[in-house]
Parts: sequence; structure tokens; C-alpha cells
Amino acid sequence: MKLFLPGIFLLLSFLSYTQGTPVIQWQKCFGGSKSEGAGLSQPTSDGGFILAGITGSDDGDLVNNSLLKRLWVVKTDAAGNVQWQTNFGSPASVNEILQSADGGYILVATSSATDGDVIGNHGQSDVWVIKLNSAGVVQWQKCYGGSETEQANSIRRTADGGYIIGGETNSGDGDVTGFHGIAGTMNAWDAWILKIDAVGSLQWQRCFGGIRAETITTVIPTPDGGYFFTASAMSTDGDLSCTIFNQDLWMVKLDNTGNILWQRCQGGNYGEKANDILLTQDGGFIIAGMSASSDMPGTHGGTDAWVIRMDVTGTVQWQRLLGGSGSDQAQRIQSTPDGGYIVAGYTSSADGNICNNKGAEDFWIVKLTSGGSIQWQKTYGGSDMDILSAIHLTPEGGYLVTGYTRSNDGDVTGNHGMFDLWMLKLSFPGIELLPLVSITASDNIICPGQEITFIAIPANGGAVPSYQWQVNGVNAGTDNDTVILNTLTSGDMVSCILTSGDACVTSPTALSNTITITVDPFMTPSNFLAGDTVVCSYGTLDLKATGSYTSYLWSNNVTTPVLSISQPGTYWLRVTTNTGCSGRDTILVGLKECIKGFFMPTAFTPNGDGRNDILRPVLGGRILKYELTIVNRWGQVVFRANEPGKGWDGTFNGKKQDSNVFVWTCSYQFASENPTFAKGTVAIIR
Repeated sequence: MKLFLPGIFLLLSFLSYTQGTPVIQWQKCFGGSKSEGAGLSQPTSDGGFILAGITGSDDGDLVNNSLLKRLWVVKTDAAGNVQWQTNFGSPASVNEILQSADGGYILVATSSATDGDVIGNHGQSDVWVIKLNSAGVVQWQKCYGGSETEQANSIRRTADGGYIIGGETNSGDGDVTGFHGIAGTMNAWDAWILKIDAVGSLQWQRCFGGIRAETITTVIPTPDGGYFFTASAMSTDGDLSCTIFNQDLWMVKLDNTGNILWQRCQGGNYGEKANDILLTQDGGFIIAGMSASSDMPGTHGGTDAWVIRMDVTGTVQWQRLLGGSGSDQAQRIQSTPDGGYIVAGYTSSADGNICNNKGAEDFWIVKLTSGGSIQWQKTYGGSDMDILSAIHLTPEGGYLVTGYTRSNDGDVTGNHGMFDLWMLKLSFPGIELLPLVSITASDNIICPGQEITFIAIPANGGAVPSYQWQVNGVNAGTDNDTVILNTLTSGDMVSCILTSGDACVTSPTALSNTITITVDPFMTPSNFLAGDTVVCSYGTLDLKATGSYTSYLWSNNVTTPVLSISQPGTYWLRVTTNTGCSGRDTILVGLKECIKGFFMPTAFTPNGDGRNDILRPVLGGRILKYELTIVNRWGQVVFRANEPGKGWDGTFNGKKQDSNVFVWTCSYQFASENPTFAKGTVAIIR
């Protein structure tokens, strides 16, 4: 029986520290009496943070915003204290903020304004990029688009000092070329990627999609100089060469000028969306988003947070659906020093993977191992709506989390009214560097004498850890991460003590989990051959085991389930079960002198009393060829058989034949004899 160890991934998370879920070190609300939204953020080179959002307020934390400029940028120090703030423009949304190479900041937003801080709008809404210096002063701004509608979603720095921007377009003119649908029509969107230089000059742009709607979420540069983007796709033509079911996730790898190298589609029966992409250390990708499909493996109901791990060629290595029966979404994903991932988003569920919903939507943070198993998860918020937008690892090992909130209870204090931007600093109390070790076994319910392989998996063991295996607290085995034991008895408890070779650990030793062994004697196969028997001197006999096994070995080295014999003697068979348990059984076969020759009765009584109801010859020998034919007095064939042992029941075409005399003929050949033909008569007696 294979052993399953619940909690093994939690124990062996390879965390550098012993830590529970992170707690709030401090939290702050930013806003006024009206609503603020977005709450995007980035760490800054001075240890502080830059925060961007949309505001409708002119009071509270808002300074000099009497003109109600909607785009709000706030610079804080490491403790969340405001250092400066600025407002400008009237965007419909702000989608990303980054620190630029010169220490300033760059934002991407969506705006339909044609005056004020917005210059160069092409018509309806455009992608709007704003460059600020380190003090928040606008250095330049640019609008990109056509006469219809554009939407911005992401911006990333590129190796040449420029930027790659992802969004979608409904235009076929202006800055937009290569649009696949009919511009300006409903549900006709292309994923749109723009490459600009450090001062905002458009270097190239590409539309990706088909006749229906493709909406890009994120585009990132890749180490080979190309790019990788994700989009929600509905088309089955144009650039799409993979199968789309219903607004599936479309993942596309581009070269350095935007040509498609490969693409993949992933999703279910309803709809999927990606919100963030992270490059992995091996050159692959990990994507965080959401799935609303009901046919995805592991769905919890409603919408689930969705995490997909892909290799460098786009092959899915694993994927996980996280959440409960409500609405759950992954907004961001970050790598962690232990090789795992932090997934951050929001949830309205109070079941499934979620332990403690505080009301409506909460901030939700999930720690995953490198293989996608949950190590811990926690919610933050109040009784109203709390929507997470960004998360960042801080230098001391905590997290800075931002979004927006309408709560003013629970974890949230200081809300100014309606929605505020909300910033949380999370930390892990009681941090210690400790070794960890867990053991697994190939089996834990075994047959007597079965070998079991135990493997120890360490964390923080250093370059040369040492292992002391124990059975019932007594040392066993050698100093190795693997041990094989074959003398265990029922109730034996196996464990391992790890001594770390890492000089930085707080305590050098760690004790593993314990595996308890059960020995089941009934798992050893026995009595699987029939009782002693005999074989005719001229015949053969098939020996076989009762039951099904994975391997067979007969005493004459035959390895098939059935052994055909013609000689008397003692035969044994060793079988092995699928759990590795082996057993042996023996059978004695004697010799029997059997009747020889061909004998046919002269009469039979087919009256159904079970005695002499069937006419067939007695065959004393190993038959090679055989054919029996019976005819009535009119020459009609009433019975014919080519199988020895098959006889006539006295019927013809389903009707019983009356008492009468019938003629039979039989052609047969015994082994080592010539073919023979015999004939005669037989009477039915009723």
C-alpha cells in the first residue's frame, strides 16, 4: 500500500524561516470624503513606495485638488508617511506605475480627455503615458491610439531604456495599424502592444487577434530580447492558431519586433483572464489570474484564482485553482526566496481554501511552494469591500500590500469616507532560521520481510547535512538521506534526526515526522494453487493460480500465469502482488492410466433426467482432429460438431426427435495415430 503523508508540503516548504502567516505591522488609508480607487504601487530606490490611484475627492489627504484632477500619485517613505503627492489629468483608469531608470516615475493610464493635462488625444479614449521626475513633476506625456477606443493595461521597462505597453484597441487608424476586426464595432477588439523609447516616441506597434475580441492583460520583456503577453481571447481566426472555447487565456511569445514565435491557449467552458506574469528562474513563466469555468480540474465554484506554471516553451507544468464558492481572483504574483510564490488577490468566499472572510471582498494572500501546494493563506480587511491591487516583498522579508477599501473596521482604520486607498505593511513575528526534515516511505502497510525505502528531505541542511535514522528510537541505518529496511515488524516507528551543516541556523538539529509500519500477514499470497491432481498418461493438464498477480515464476522457470504439463511430479509457483508481496504454493500431480480408443453408445435417453441425455463418443486419448455427423432416416443432417466433448441432445431445429434409429459417422485422429473413420447407428429411446 502506497503511503500518503498529509501536510508533507507544508512541513517541507523549504522556507528559510519558521513563520506563521504574516501579521499587520502597520496600515494606512489615503483619501478624502469621496471615492478613491486602484491603489497601484511600486517600491522605490530610497526604500519607500510610490502609490497611484484614481480620486474624486478634494479634501482629507488630497492637497490642492480643487479642480478634481482624478489621477493621484503619492510618494511615501518606508513607514507609509507621505513625502509628496500630486494630481493631474482626468483618466478613466490608471493601470500601472513604475520607477524609471533616472529615479523618476512612469504611469500608464486610459484617458478620453482632450484638454488640461492631456494633450494629443486621438478620439474617444487613448492609452495615456505620463513621465514624472523624482519629485512628481510632469516631464512629458503622450497619447497613443486611433479615432475609436483604446485601453491601457500594463507597462514594463525594457533593456534599451524604453518601455513595452500592453492594452487593447478598437481603432484602425492613427497610431493603430493591422487591426483585424471592423473598427468601432462592438466586441471587436485586438490585443495591442506598443514599444516606446525612453522619451515616449513610438518605435513600433502590433495588433494581435481575430475578428472577435482579444483583450491583453500583461506584456513583459523576456531574457532573449523578445516579449511574452497574455490576453483573453474569443476569436478562432486571424493570429489565433490554438483552440479557443469561450474567452480563453491566450499566451503568446514574441520576438524583439513583435513577431509571434509560439502561442498557447488554456481554459474551460466559460472564461479565463490573466492579471500578472512572472518570469521564473528557469526561463519559464508563472501566470496569476482567474477562471470562471466549471469544467476546470479543481474548481471550487464561482470564480477561482488561477495560477499556471509553464516552461520556456509554453508547456504547462502545473496549474492550480484556489478559492471557495464565491468570487476569488489572483491579481499579482511574486517569487519568494525559498523558490515558491506569493499569490495576492481578493476573495468573497468563506469556504474552500479560505479560512476567515471578514465580510464582502477581502485582501487575500496565498503562499505556494515551487510545485504549487499551499503553505499558508490569510485574508485582510473589514466588513465591506477590500480589493487588492499590488504586493511587494520588502527587504526584511515582509510584504507591502496596496489596494482600495470601503471598510472602516476589522483590519481597516482611518477610512476618510467611501473608498480609500489602503496600504498594509506585513511582517513575520518571531523569525528564526531552523533546519527542517521530513521523511517519506515507499509503503507503510507491508507483508512480512518486505523491503521499504525511506527518503529524508531536508531544508536549511547546509552543504553537508548528516542523518541519523531511528527505529523505535534506536539508531538504525547509515548517514544517508535514504535507507532501506527489511526487518520491520508491525508497530515499528521510523524517524530521522537531521544535523544541519549550515552555520547560520539557530539550532542545528531537527526531528522528522514519524512513519508507523503495519505488517499484514494476509498480504502474503498463499493457497493459490488447486489441490493435488492427476494427469492422464497420454494427456496434458493446465496448472494456474487463483487470483491475479503482477508476476509468476513456475518451478521450471516459466513466467506465464498458466503452465501446461504432460508429466507427473511436484510443481511450485511463486507469485508477486502489486504491493510487492511474494508467496509460494506447491501442487503434486500424479499419473492416471485413462481409457484409450473410440467408443460410441448405441442408444441414449434424452428425457431431461440428467442421465444419458447427450450423445457423444468416449475419446480415450489426445485428440488432434474430430468431426461427428448424425443423420436421420431421410438423410437429413440433424447434428454436426467439430469440438470433442460436444454432443447431440436429440433435437433437430429445436424439436425433439421421436424414438427412432439414426446413423452417425465420425472422423477422428489421436496423437501418434493415423486418421480414422467410424460409423454406426444409434437409437433414441423416449
